[in-house]
Order: sequence, then C-alpha cells, then structure tokens
Amino acid sequence: MNESGLGKYVAPTALGAAYALARMGLLFLFLPEQVALFDFNLLFLAGVLLGFTLRPVVKPIFWTRSVGTVVILLLLLGIGPTGKLLEGMVLGTPMDEVAQGLLLGEFGAALLVALVAPWLLPPAQRLLDWNRLGRRLRQGLLDRQRLFEVLWLGAVYVLLFLATQALIQANWELSSWWAQLQSFLLLPPTSIEVKLVFLLLRGWLLLLVLLPVCLTLTRQPLELWIVLTSLLFVVAEFTPAFVYFQQVPPTLLFDQVSGGLIRQAIFAALIAWRWHLEPLSEEIPK
Repeated sequence: MNESGLGKYVAPTALGAAYALARMGLLFLFLPEQVALFDFNLLFLAGVLLGFTLRPVVKPIFWTRSVGTVVILLLLLGIGPTGKLLEGMVLGTPMDEVAQGLLLGEFGAALLVALVAPWLLPPAQRLLDWNRLGRRLRQGLLDRQRLFEVLWLGAVYVLLFLATQALIQANWELSSWWAQLQSFLLLPPTSIEVKLVFLLLRGWLLLLVLLPVCLTLTRQPLELWIVLTSLLFVVAEFTPAFVYFQQVPPTLLFDQVSGGLIRQAIFAALIAWRWHLEPLSEEIPK
C-alpha cells in the first residue's frame, strides 16, 4: 500500500472499520439486546487507534503473511481479552452470559484485525518465515538469563498491578495506599494466593506474546519502550475504555486508564531495558 501522502492513514482507518464491523456484527449475533449500548463511532475510533498502534510493530518486521497473522493475533489476544480475563478473575468479575458474549466479540475482532493487518500494513520485504522465527524463539527461550528475566519480570507485573490498583482504590492518596492494598488482597471471592497466581500468569503471558516482537524488532531502548508502551496501553487499557465509554462512570474510567498507563509504561520500560540487545541487533539472513 502506498505510504506517501494520505496512504499512511488509509491502512489504520481500514483496520478501524474492520474492528468496528467485527465487534458490531458479533454483538448482533451473540448479544442483540446489548447492541444499543455500543456506539459504532467509538468502536471505529478505537479500531483506528489500534491500527496506528500496530503500524510501528507490523511494518518494520519482515514477517511473511502467515507469520504476521499469527503473531499479531497472539499479541492482541494475550494483551487484550485473554489477559484481561485473568485480571477479571483477580477482581472477581462475574462471567455471566453478557460477559461471555462480549469476550467472544473481542476474540472475533482480534482475529479479523490479525487477518487483514499483514495485507494493509505490508513490510518492505517478507523474509521472516516460520523457520527463521522458530530459530530466534528457540535461541531466546533456551537462554537461561532470558528465562530468569521472564520469571522476575512476571513477578514485577504482579507488584505493579497491586500497587496501581491500591492507588486507585485509595483515590491516589499515598497515606491510605497500604490499607487499600490489604483490603484488595482480602477482597472475595478469590483468595490472596489465587490472586497472585492469576496476576503472575498475566505477567508471563504478556512477556511470552511480546517475545517474538522483541526478538525481531531492532530498536534502541527508548524507541522500543515507546513502541511497547503504546502497544500494551492501547490494546489492554485504552481500546476497552473507548469501547465501553458509555457504560462506565467517567471518574472510574479515568482512574482505570491512568493506572493502566502507569503500570504498562513501567513494565514496558523494564522489558525494553532487558530485551533490546543481542537478537535485536541481528540481521535476518538472506
């Protein structure tokens, strides 16, 4: 697709349309009574924002279409609905029929975006096939230092989530932060141990879906931090807030988005600091 002039804006806009149509279509299919609660324009804007966020990840990496589709799908699902499902279990969010229908809509929209993104955002070359990606993943996963980093970075995500959630419940007052943290950990229906396990799984899931990007996207630490922060924040926090804008009180929405931005920015900074070297500077063999 032409990248000059308006060409660079066409692909994210088309992705926005695909995202909105998928979400609305699946709502009509699974939850027709809930359709009136959603605004197509907000869904479209959320999709456009998602398209602009994916662009600096998809365009510079020389994936083949099949590799790009699978990696993008894993990114969207791992950062988005699957990961948020784990967080919902921590928060005690009920999985009723409506929640299940909305979750199916998110999965379906992610699948459609992953299918069309490699066509709308084609790289200059398509050199990174399954064999080359497999070699890089084996190299990354068999590295003891990297495996150790996955373990402790996952634990850091647990701490970041608990800290930001306690701050939100304390209305951003540090004086009552510790009391709110204790209150949150004791909040039913899940025990402290179960909360910690789900959050640890959430952190590890984020790291695993980001690993293929970090092993193939050559960027300096600051540049990688910006890309990863945008990806984590938009997919996990901002897009859902945009979609459910009309259904959540503005103050709660602002608190959740602000807490998510702080959490994801710090987490992305640690990933960029640790994972921008070695494989990232490798050239793809021809």
